[in-house]
Parts: sequence; C-alpha cells; structure tokens
Amino acid sequence: MSRELESINICSFIIHGMISIRLLSIPRAIVEYAENDSWISVLIMGGYALLIGYLFYWLGLRYKSLTFSQICEKVYGKFFGKIIILGIAIYTIISFSLGIRLFTDGIRIFLLDTTPIIFIITIMILACLYCLLKGVRTISIILDMLLPLILAFILLLVFLSLKNVKFIHLRPFFYGGVKPILQGAREMADPFLTVGIIGYVLPYFKNFKKMKKWIAISVSISVAVYTIILLLCIMAFGSTEIKYLIFPTITLSKSIMLESNILERAESLYMAAWIPITFSTLLLFYLASTLNLKAFFNTKKDRVIIFSQVPLFLVLALYPDNISEVFYLIGWNEDLGQLLIFLIVPLTAMIEFFKERRKNLK
Repeated sequence: MSRELESINICSFIIHGMISIRLLSIPRAIVEYAENDSWISVLIMGGYALLIGYLFYWLGLRYKSLTFSQICEKVYGKFFGKIIILGIAIYTIISFSLGIRLFTDGIRIFLLDTTPIIFIITIMILACLYCLLKGVRTISIILDMLLPLILAFILLLVFLSLKNVKFIHLRPFFYGGVKPILQGAREMADPFLTVGIIGYVLPYFKNFKKMKKWIAISVSISVAVYTIILLLCIMAFGSTEIKYLIFPTITLSKSIMLESNILERAESLYMAAWIPITFSTLLLFYLASTLNLKAFFNTKKDRVIIFSQVPLFLVLALYPDNISEVFYLIGWNEDLGQLLIFLIVPLTAMIEFFKERRKNLK
C-alpha cells in the first residue's frame, strides 16, 4: 500500500462515512423509541463513536501496514480471524446493496419516478467502481471536493428550516426516562459504525501526526449534523407525526420550499446534498468491502475483487420487493453491525492491550 495521504484527509473519510444514506430515514427510526429526547440519543452514540474511532486509531498505530480485517487475523488467529472477516464482509456488502436500493427508492419517489430501478442502481455501481479502480488517492480527492458542498447545502437547509420550528415540540424532556434514550442511541449505531473506515484507510497515510485531533473534529461535525437535523424535524413536525413519515428529512425540505420560490421542485434542496452523500457513503462501503475481501482471500488482486462484487450488489439490491422490505433487511443488517461495534472492536483492542502488557512485563 502506498502512503499518499496526509492526516487532515481523514476528515473527509470519517464525515462522509458517518453522514450516510441513513440521514434520510434515521429521524423516524430514533423517534420511535426516544421521541422528543432523540437528540440526546445522538449525542450519547456520538460519544461512543468517538471512542470507537480512537480504538481503531490505537490499533492502527500498532499495525501500521495492516487494515482492521488483517489485524483481526493477527489478534484472534487465522480461524477466528477469518470468521470475523466473513462477518464484516456480509455487513459491508449488504450495507452497500441496501444503501443503493434505499437511495433508488427515495429518488424515484421524489424525482425520477419513471426511471427503472435497475438503471439507477447500475449507474451508481459503475460510478463507484470507476473511482475505486483509480485508487485511494483519487477517492480522497473526490471526498475532499464533495465535503464543503454537502455541508453548505445542509447549512442552507438548516437556515431555511428555522422559520418552521416550534420549540414546544421538544417538550416534555425525559418523558420516558433513560431506557428509550438508550434504545434510540442503539439505532444510531448503524450510521456511526462507518467511523470504522479509519481501520481500513490508515495504512494509506504518510504519518499519524495530529490524527487524533482530526478524528475528534470529524466525529463532532457528524454528530452536530445529525443532532441539528433531528432537532429541526422534531420541532417542525413533532415526534408523533415523524413516526408516520418514511423520509422525514425530505419532508422537512419540502415544508420549507412550499413557502418559498427559491427552487421549483420542493425537494431539490435536500436532494442536492443527499445524492453526493449517498455516492460517497457507497464508495466507502465498496472500498471497505474490497479491502476486507482481499484480507479474507489473502490476495492482492484488486481488480478481481472489485469486479466480482458487482453481480452480488445487483442481486441483493433488487431482492426487496418494496421499501418496507428494504427497511426490514436494513434492521437485520444493523444487528450484525451492532455486534461489530459493541463487541468485536472493543474486544480486539482489549486483547491487544493485554498482549502488549504481558510482553512488557516479560
């Protein structure tokens, strides 16, 4: 692996990973549990995501030339390491496939209602495939270019939403106690799990100087975006109404535009941010999946791995019959992701810590 990236480049990888496709539907998923206190759930999970980010960084310092999948094989041994790598492979491949299907269903509802599903899916896969073939340096440049545009559109959405908010919708505080807030935090595990991209791109960095600072800044920006969007949705619609909205964030942008002549199509503002968000998230899942499968098969044949995943992506993306099935399968895949973020990553760091300690005692 050629070390081409500077420490600051980690920001784009983390923010694009965490501000994911799920920004479209995550307000509804959290509000179902935490209701008015959903924003607290985001802050709690954000703190945990920062911890996980630091654990990936800590492990990366000890195995600077290895990805997280390769580290697992070193820490757990070949047999158990391969099982964990297989679990990561299932998670990343399904996340890419269902993510692209969620994007397709969303864009067909609001923009391209007569465009065939397979056409949109194929275009997105080919775009990601092309970038991946160009290498990690090219991916980093693309992410750096897209990031300010995405954040600018989100800030514009926030600014225009302020006139529609009603602070009364945030009351009562702590209505259901601590348990619903923690259940809501669990729902945030899936989009925040993508902080794990750190474990796959660290080998491409020249040095790790100031890396901890950039990780903290990146996670903080991502948490702030989710918290603000969630607060706006709750204050605009109320927690009860959000439960019946398939895509609350798009509905929020529509509610703004209905009273404004800035754009002809009500949902164009959010789509301007969401399309590049989707592309960058899918690209990172594709990258992580490729590096993970390379570790599983112990091969350096990038192109073979990259192209061999395309048919699988197509089949899995076309498998659900409707949006309800997509959300059901996403929920199942989230359970696997939560196993990784709540068990495998901390356990790997603990085992490595005690291995080091035992070695130092000798």
